[in-house]
Amino acid sequence: MSRMATSEYIGMKRRAYAQADRANRKRILDEVCETTGYERKYANRLLTGNRKFREHKGRGKTYGEDVAEVLKRVWREAGCPCLPYFKAEVERWAEE
Repeated sequence: MSRMATSEYIGMKRRAYAQADRANRKRILDEVCETTGYERKYANRLLTGNRKFREHKGRGKTYGEDVAEVLKRVWREAGCPCLPYFKAEVERWAEE
């Protein structure tokens, strides 16, 4: 299940969970845990709105725009080689 589909599913179940009585809440919570694979406590927090999906920011950019532009120009001047060949060539050119 994709993150977008899971988010939509949780949103739909959140409305039903808010309007349900205690017995139905247990059934909805069991269904959400089975469908998404989330732990019961995490699913409960998602359904009550006390928690949102965690966003993973990633590691960020390694190079700035200025360095990326220079690398693009060098890559074009080298004849647009594949990445492994380009990396080997850049290392060889740096040694010279």
